[in-house]
Amino acid sequence: MFKFNKYTKFFLGIAIIGIVIFFVLDAVHFQLDQFSELRFSFSQKYIYWLIISLFFIMTSLVISAVGWVWIVNILNNDYVSYPLGIKVFFYSQLGRYIPGKIWTFIGRFILCKNNNISKSVITESIIYEIGMSFFAASIISGFILILNNTLHYTAQWLCYGIITICIFSVLSLKFFPNLLNWFSLKTGKKTIKTEISYKILLFYFFLNILLWFFMGYGIYFLARSVIFIPFNISVVFPGFFCIAWLGGFLSFLTPSGIGVREGILVYFLSQFISPSNAIIVSVFSRILLTLAEFLCLFIALGISGLMPVIKKRWLSKIKT
Repeated sequence: MFKFNKYTKFFLGIAIIGIVIFFVLDAVHFQLDQFSELRFSFSQKYIYWLIISLFFIMTSLVISAVGWVWIVNILNNDYVSYPLGIKVFFYSQLGRYIPGKIWTFIGRFILCKNNNISKSVITESIIYEIGMSFFAASIISGFILILNNTLHYTAQWLCYGIITICIFSVLSLKFFPNLLNWFSLKTGKKTIKTEISYKILLFYFFLNILLWFFMGYGIYFLARSVIFIPFNISVVFPGFFCIAWLGGFLSFLTPSGIGVREGILVYFLSQFISPSNAIIVSVFSRILLTLAEFLCLFIALGISGLMPVIKKRWLSKIKT
């Protein structure tokens, strides 16, 4: 097994950071180029809808981060503080902007290496995170497509694909750990011991349902800041975003699903608003999501940095 000295680790770290910064800036530049090509009038009286949209999207991201840390603490023998875990989560999210879908998870392995979290725990937590995200997104998407009668008939075939993804997600809760254990045995590594009960998984499922609804309504309020959309139509937005997320996640070659997710959103939003407005909302949603991720990262860094100071002052007051 290779062992790197501190200088090699330092330069590898610098290289990884440089790659992440390059792809993040490239993605932001691409999004701004798309946005600059759009022509629309933005009324200042709707600015509060934009603020509400950002709040809902950030809340969805925080729920996702808290849920992952919660699962890690259930699997891990040593307690991982939520400020630390959330910081690791949002740091690793920067890997989404690098082409390929593994960099986010590789980032978690690297960041958790020195925090008493084993690789098997991180691996299993990622399996549950992906499986439950797919399961929740598939359920929401399926219900929206089945219950919504205003969609074009040509979109109904997507229900079959969504049902397939849903079944795959349910099976993955046991299939992936078993497959990973088989692979671990073949490679001489430790097997994963799954100790999560279905009660915990059910709670985690509803947590994912909640975060998808927050994200979907964040997109609705974003659209509301551009054009008037009746609130009774807002219920379809979580389903539309879930379908777009599934398509973007399955596109392994595009960083963070750029282009794929927007195209799917434009298709479904065009059922209710004009295609030009659908493009505006779709592109702007990507920019707002990127902004929300960075704001959450900065807030997590701030809280993580302040916690030791607060704890030190609190202990000093107790001693006195």
